[in-house]
Amino acid sequence: RIGYIAASENVHSYLVRLKQSTDLHTNRIGQWWCARFLNSPDYATHLERLRAFYRERRDAMQAALIRHLDDLAEWTPPNGGLFFWVRLKGGGDTRALLVRALERKVAFMPGEAFFTNPDAQHGAFMRLNFSHATPEQLDRGLAVLAGVIREQCGVTKTENAVGIVEI
Repeated sequence: RIGYIAASENVHSYLVRLKQSTDLHTNRIGQWWCARFLNSPDYATHLERLRAFYRERRDAMQAALIRHLDDLAEWTPPNGGLFFWVRLKGGGDTRALLVRALERKVAFMPGEAFFTNPDAQHGAFMRLNFSHATPEQLDRGLAVLAGVIREQCGVTKTENAVGIVEI
């Protein structure tokens, strides 16, 4: 792993020693390659390709969330990062939900792990990643997740004569 930190002069030397004592330095070839790539004319093009790739995935998840969880949850599309932060409207236990979702090959992170003092209301949060799945996998995964949420809440999904899904 390669990273950087911006620090004032009075703490820089302490941070250098801390890094040296934890991982015995990043390998020189990795540092050289990274510096060369960051200074290359291809770097800006690479960043734009990454942005387009993750924007497509984010937008696919947003569409799938609307399609499958609009009545069950609320969220805000992220401006950065690789995750949606989702809150179940009716509350719920996302740890128990995760067990049932994993049985159907769908994974997410229960949100309570991200709170310093989790309580019952934090159990309704989930962090959903969109970076590794294709748009088709995102849609299927969120359809499965919606079904598991409905099962957990005791709600069944029916379809009326004109094909409109009602709860």
